[in-house]
Amino acid sequence: MLRSTREKLRSLSAALRATATASTIALTLPACAADGAPIEGDLRVTEAGLAAPIQTGTECHFQLRPAWRQGVDCQLLVTCPGADEDGEDLFGGRRVGGYARCETAEHAFLRALDDDPLDGDPAIDLDLTAGTLTWRGRRAEESLTLEIVGETRPTVWTDE
Repeated sequence: MLRSTREKLRSLSAALRATATASTIALTLPACAADGAPIEGDLRVTEAGLAAPIQTGTECHFQLRPAWRQGVDCQLLVTCPGADEDGEDLFGGRRVGGYARCETAEHAFLRALDDDPLDGDPAIDLDLTAGTLTWRGRRAEESLTLEIVGETRPTVWTDE
């Protein structure tokens, strides 16, 4: 009887450990941008709305890194020649913000999203899985679709 009780306790203890481990794993699955390694890549405009700041075929560059502010967890800088009146910033840089909500998996960025074009900077959706970036200004005619050209690569972000 004592042996049977010990075996039941061991079995129950093992089951509890497995449940606790599974719960811990389930709680840690959604990765945050703090896990993402900074990357950069090249872009090309494939579609431009009538009031877009740049035209189809323009080549651009992006950098993405973890960054923490209220409600966001990454920062995205997108530069394109002639993108604004002062230079090259399409998103981030001298513009207000450049901050977004990001998704990561296994220390790799999957997506950066700022879906509000009225929060001080344009709306942007960098989908690294699909290889696209969509940009939207305050008006419907202010829109761009860009494709990622080549592979993304690790980068060192400088605040210059």
